[in-house]
Amino acid sequence: VIYERERATGLSRSAYLMSKVIVLGVVTLLQGALVGAIGFGSRTVPDKGLILTGLPKVELTLPIMALGFASMMFGLVISSLVKTAEKTMPLLVMFAIVQVVFTGCLFILNGTIGVNQFSYLMPARWAVAAAGATLDFNNIFPNQDDPTSTDPLWDHTAGVWVMDMAALIALGVLCGFFVARFLRRHEPEVMRK
Repeated sequence: VIYERERATGLSRSAYLMSKVIVLGVVTLLQGALVGAIGFGSRTVPDKGLILTGLPKVELTLPIMALGFASMMFGLVISSLVKTAEKTMPLLVMFAIVQVVFTGCLFILNGTIGVNQFSYLMPARWAVAAAGATLDFNNIFPNQDDPTSTDPLWDHTAGVWVMDMAALIALGVLCGFFVARFLRRHEPEVMRK
């Protein structure tokens, strides 16, 4: 209702979207930084990171921050798809549960045709993969059924970490595109361009 009223008074769709992305994005990035600082502050991590060699805790915090941002963008997609706030919460809860399932930690996803490819649409998959690349999950969390079968998204290389982070950011950008398209549904017919 607020969006429809503001749009009717001349607010552009892009200005509305960017106000959400900037304000919520800054808050989400700060929350991710706090979670990383608290979570890794007292934990033992590798001596060196893959990209930020002298700052492994920062390198592990960056995927948390990017995950928060991408998940916030998914939340905006869900919000733009429904008409009432009461319909939003069950979808967000379901989204959170799906994220946990498709991290690659609960179930082996690599090599599972279809399921692995579907997991590429989940921000949590890429965030865990980036942290897994830094921590070398393939060695510390090997496949119990077949230790020679490793997850290529967890390879302990700088290139894989960059790819994981790029995919996570790309998901957030793609969600921004979809939010802009879905917001059109909430506009009067004469304003849809």
